[in-house]
Amino acid sequence: MKVYFMQIENRKAISRMVLAIVLVVILVVAVVAAIVIVESEKKTTTQYTVTVQISQGLGTTNDTGTHTYPSGTIINIATSGATLTDWKLNATDEGSGAINVTVNDNYLVYVYFVPTFKLALLVGGDTTDDGLNDQGVEVAQWIGAAYNWTVSISQDVAYSDQGAVMTSYAQEGYNVIWADGNQFIGTTEAIAAQFPNVTFIMTPTYDGDNITSNVVALGAQNQATGYYLAGVLSGEMTKTNSVGMILGQWTAEQSYEFYAYRAGVQSVSNETKVYLTVPGTWGDATLGFTDANTMISTDHVDILVPIADTTGLGAIAAATESNTTVIGTVLDQVDLSPQDMMTSVLLNMTAFIQPVIQSIINGTFSQIGGQIMNLQLGSLGPFHAYANIIPTSVQTLLNETAQGIDNGTIQVPFTYTQSPPTTP
Repeated sequence: MKVYFMQIENRKAISRMVLAIVLVVILVVAVVAAIVIVESEKKTTTQYTVTVQISQGLGTTNDTGTHTYPSGTIINIATSGATLTDWKLNATDEGSGAINVTVNDNYLVYVYFVPTFKLALLVGGDTTDDGLNDQGVEVAQWIGAAYNWTVSISQDVAYSDQGAVMTSYAQEGYNVIWADGNQFIGTTEAIAAQFPNVTFIMTPTYDGDNITSNVVALGAQNQATGYYLAGVLSGEMTKTNSVGMILGQWTAEQSYEFYAYRAGVQSVSNETKVYLTVPGTWGDATLGFTDANTMISTDHVDILVPIADTTGLGAIAAATESNTTVIGTVLDQVDLSPQDMMTSVLLNMTAFIQPVIQSIINGTFSQIGGQIMNLQLGSLGPFHAYANIIPTSVQTLLNETAQGIDNGTIQVPFTYTQSPPTTP
């Protein structure tokens, strides 16, 4: 029994020793773990600040201002509603696009960016007119390519749909809406008043139109000087002493153009009669063809000047069929009648649109908002097939007349009447 007891005691001693060793190991592991945790906490509790400032352009970034981040944090600074064009980190590192910054120091980030714009263009016809509608589409596409804007174009917008189309664009986030054509006068002003945060461009409107501060408009006189020159050319070149103009509708712009054209004719030929037809529509080529034929056959018009979009296409077709000289409008329309198109009265729309677009980008639109800009953007295009037909003396006269208009020695009349005058 005694021996057995001693064995039990020995076993107990061994157990106590093993337990002591285990406790020591656990204690050591705990101490090491505590040290690791402390070291980890020391590493992760270091804090740095990142300050983001807008140095140029409009809008905000996601992280504008001063923020605190643990060391090692990777942050992304990107623009919201804008295109990030450039950034500078602590006035040294530079780049473009979104910025990824690993935070291991205090940083100052300067951000340069321009807003992202969406432009909507509305025209009453389509590009087949080779005139105002075609030009509007070309200029809108140029804006999209040159400034990286999103552009949407609505063609053949009917009178009854104008308000709905503009409203839809405004609600979809288009921040610039351009209404190109006289037919949008009235609707544009009303819709613009409902969306004060959207910029509207009108080409054209009439003097005295009550537009709001988010609207800029091209004045109705914009092509008058070009038509004065066309009148001088017509007065010199007519053989029947009968020339004629076809206008889609009678508006302030067309009033200025007709009276300027007639004044140009009369400046060189008091004997020449200037006929006028107003079909009342911009979109009826058949009616334009019929009206032009009447002027050619009945009034003996030998130079025809249509300003009528699609209706004008019919007039040009009638002139071509009868080999009657024709003068185009807005763009060089020689392709519509290569042998009979003497010239075109060009409209330099870019000279108006580009500064407007630039002011929107620069945030200075408020300086022109609410204004009607009376610019003279009309000029004569190439003479093409008539280059050797028009006498040198007439071409010299045209150059001298253009110079006289520019220096103020020749005054182009800007005349508006509510109704068109009676034809001769």
